[in-house]
Amino acid sequence: MDKENLAFRLGILKEAGVINERIYDKLTLLIKYLYEKWKISLTESNGGMFITHLSMALKRIEENEKVSNIDERVFQEVLKSEKLEEIKEIYNDIEKNVFIEKLPEEEKKYILVNLLLIKENK
Repeated sequence: MDKENLAFRLGILKEAGVINERIYDKLTLLIKYLYEKWKISLTESNGGMFITHLSMALKRIEENEKVSNIDERVFQEVLKSEKLEEIKEIYNDIEKNVFIEKLPEEEKKYILVNLLLIKENK
């Protein structure tokens, strides 16, 4: 049920015109890809805020708007994690195979933080 809620969230964002079809498709692919390739199951409870932020970030990137900075103290915690290499590998894979473009460094940091949180709370 929780996966359906995440899909519902994406549907609302698309229907409201907050995100376009391209971003919707990319995020739907990301959810599926993370599960099929990495066995990371994104749900409303563990990935709702992540997917919402990412949808807005992709929209800002498409519109050439400035991407907001992440709190460096938070990111420093990621750099200390035992799972750092694993989440970097996952990030590089999804950047190449889902996003098909290099994302701004600040978005990379945000995604790494979220992947770490999701992996640690698995």
